[in-house]
Amino acid sequence: MIITRLEANNIKKLKAVRLEFDESNNLIMVTGKNAAGKSSVLDSVWYALTSKRNLPDRPIREGEDHAEISLDIKNGEKGTYKVTRTFTPKDSYIKIENIDGSVFSNPSDFLDAVIGDLSFDPAAFSRMEKDKQVAELIRITGADFTELDQRKKDLTEERLFVGREKKKMPVIEEKEYEEAVKFVEENQEKPDLTALLNAKDDAEQAQRNYQSIQASIVTMEESIGDMLRQVESLEAQICLIKKEVATKEATVEDMKKREAPDVSVLEKIKADIASLETISASLANNKAKIADYEEFSQKSADYDKLTAEIEKVDTEKSERLAAAKMPIAGLGWDDDGVTFNGIPYGQLSTAEQLKISMAIAMAGNPKLKVILIRDGSLLDKDSLAVIADIVQQHKNNGEDWQIIIEAVDDSGKTGIYIEDGEVKAIN
Repeated sequence: MIITRLEANNIKKLKAVRLEFDESNNLIMVTGKNAAGKSSVLDSVWYALTSKRNLPDRPIREGEDHAEISLDIKNGEKGTYKVTRTFTPKDSYIKIENIDGSVFSNPSDFLDAVIGDLSFDPAAFSRMEKDKQVAELIRITGADFTELDQRKKDLTEERLFVGREKKKMPVIEEKEYEEAVKFVEENQEKPDLTALLNAKDDAEQAQRNYQSIQASIVTMEESIGDMLRQVESLEAQICLIKKEVATKEATVEDMKKREAPDVSVLEKIKADIASLETISASLANNKAKIADYEEFSQKSADYDKLTAEIEKVDTEKSERLAAAKMPIAGLGWDDDGVTFNGIPYGQLSTAEQLKISMAIAMAGNPKLKVILIRDGSLLDKDSLAVIADIVQQHKNNGEDWQIIIEAVDDSGKTGIYIEDGEVKAIN
């Protein structure tokens, strides 16, 4: 489908414009000075065919109270559709009819299903942000990888966390780990250290009691010596003290039989405690090594698993990308933006960028073969030649495209020349 006729009255800067498009002319230039109304010609095409929500607030020419656009769209051998959109200060109305005069009951459905999306300007694609270029390509191909990209992002963040935790851990070699396991197995059945420490405390307390009584005896014997030197005055006291000494000695003898600790036993206990403390420290150290090794191994396994899952996501994305119907072979995208044969879009030549932009634009309008290019003045002769070549290639394949280009040119000798809102020349 292509546009064969355009009439626009009081649209923005246009007064009254009527254009009959030559079906054999695939490259249509709309020229004029700045503010002459050439942009309003492209706007008229857009306003006639877009949905109501995309219309501007004030499409009517300043000083007028109504405006109208009428388009004829030829659908090959199936006939011609006439699209009429009327604007009033408060609203707009659209009517679509066949060439025989029959009217479509729901014109919005017709526009959505038949016309496609004319909002895409291939010349603007190069000026888009990278993420918007990707979004446009996703829209055209329908290959939305949002869910895969989010899954990869989540897995990458999780792997980064695991990697950081892994780096904080001491690295235990496998041989060192095996030695630690062997040591723990051989020494974990050793006597209870707490019981030995309690036995040591009891033995030391008994020894202190014994030494205290021994010291008391010595003191008393010294007192006896003093008393004997004062025997005449202290005989009575000596007798009493002797009795007391005898009692104490009996107690000592009894303690020797019952309570006096065996020094050799105490020393053995101390030696056992020292040995057990050494073993306990080694056990703790080796158990820590085992725990570190096993945790490190688990972190490594988690990291490798996440890496495998990320690679799986990348593979699935690559497979989907390969299966997607791209506007041009070699086109794709990654985290950095649109690519062509693996090269970022921004690094491509101007000609390659234009070819890609045109291919995307054409893929976006599969039925109505019309592309609107604004700011055509930014296209040099080589770029225009690239566009003409692309259109000719499609024409050779039986597919006619209409490329309507707006460009500043005050010579009046190029394309459809607009001046003061009217057509002044058609070249």
